[in-house]
Amino acid sequence: MSDASLPRDAAQAVVSHPGERHVLTFGACRIAYVHADTSEDTTLLELLLPAAFDEWPRLTFHEVRVTYFVVSGRMTYTCGGRGVALALPETSLVVPAGCSHRIGTPDDGDAHVLLIARHAGLRQYFEALAALRARSREWPPRPPEPLAVLDRRYNVSRNDP
Repeated sequence: MSDASLPRDAAQAVVSHPGERHVLTFGACRIAYVHADTSEDTTLLELLLPAAFDEWPRLTFHEVRVTYFVVSGRMTYTCGGRGVALALPETSLVVPAGCSHRIGTPDDGDAHVLLIARHAGLRQYFEALAALRARSREWPPRPPEPLAVLDRRYNVSRNDP
């Protein structure tokens, strides 16, 4: 079905075709916007995590509740630095605002995960983070001040060991 054949009352629908989404790259991780309307208060991102992905820092989003939904593959999840849970396909993980957490993947395959947040600022955070990473010769960047400024602006804490 083409966009032209959609019913007239579907004019308010937003259709995103493959290849049309904005994609951010963080090393081996790709983040694509599933829905990129900045006028709404929800962020919906698609995370494509490669096998043995271990680059995601332990983060705390102080004002944002985040939900991860595993579409395919397996994702590891650590909360507060204690224990690792394995999330299988069709598993959702709801992370309350203020909870330090980390995600990754086991060695045996990629994971396709949706990240849903009721805060449009999370989208801008990831965009600014991707721009900083693209400008940096190493990660985390040296000196660390630009990353610290970005995290403060979006009320995010890094709790790296």
